[in-house]
Amino acid sequence: MKKTLFGLSAIAVCLSAYITSAQGSAASPYESPAYIMALPHINRLPVKGVRAYLDDHLQQLHNNDHVQGNTGIFGGYTHNGHHIFTLGSDYQLTDKLLLGAAYSHFRGERDLFSSALSYSASAHTFVTYALWNIYDNAWLSGDLHYSRVSFDSTTRRFEFFGNDSKETGSTSGQHWGLHVTVGWDIPITSAISTSPIIQYSWDKSHINGYREPNYSPTSVSFSDQNYKSQVGTLGWRVDTHLGHFNPYASVQIHHQFGDNHANLRITSDYLGQSFDVNSGKLDTDWRQYTLGVTAKFPSKKWQGFASISRNEGSAQEPDYNVNLGLSTTF
Repeated sequence: MKKTLFGLSAIAVCLSAYITSAQGSAASPYESPAYIMALPHINRLPVKGVRAYLDDHLQQLHNNDHVQGNTGIFGGYTHNGHHIFTLGSDYQLTDKLLLGAAYSHFRGERDLFSSALSYSASAHTFVTYALWNIYDNAWLSGDLHYSRVSFDSTTRRFEFFGNDSKETGSTSGQHWGLHVTVGWDIPITSAISTSPIIQYSWDKSHINGYREPNYSPTSVSFSDQNYKSQVGTLGWRVDTHLGHFNPYASVQIHHQFGDNHANLRITSDYLGQSFDVNSGKLDTDWRQYTLGVTAKFPSKKWQGFASISRNEGSAQEPDYNVNLGLSTTF
């Protein structure tokens, strides 16, 4: 009898807290758990940063001389709201085929949903890639990637009986997939060329379920989250060939196939109750605009690039990417 009364009292307390919180501007303790559905998209950011960097790096290599036996070393920085550092090396196996590998470290801390959710995360990403110059002007590049992400802290903030409260937990995730790009350079003049861009990406993310450690009316457990996507891309790029500094620009249109909904099961151990949350339809079409410049230094063994990209049309994509890269060959 006492147990039954206790359970009913706990439910009444939680419902009262929900109603009280809903009247204010802060998230309620039972609305804020749904924000954890953002983690699979954060889980993809380390790979997206490395992929954006490699696209610029491989495009620059494509425009270089392809001397069999050359070895390259490169490093770079990407900012997409987080800090991503990349180091790698590649080898010109034949005059047509280049093979390489890279490692990237990701670190980021952000507040989302008007600070209703904050997180601190780090990641290690490993990539292998190839660039194949099919003919003089046609080329194909591809990469395989794996990322391990640690969410050192995920903090939900909400209003509970008129007081600011929070619940904190931690978890981890994995991300793996592949990315393929095809292009064909079309010379316009000796100083300008253009190229169509066709890309395909397949990605799979997994977030481990976890329990917030406090045993309280507002602490909950989250189920595993899985997310798969296939993205097709069509675009166009213009390159200049002016000498030491060569500006370029591109426009890309992306469409996502596969999962366009996300699901999460949330459990209150305190109440012994579970409920499912669905994200609703996610954005599946967006545009990307890029401006950049490549640099060839007086010592022809050294070169670099800088670029900035803007994404529009998808809440799941970073608003922008900034890439800086430096490489040498020997």
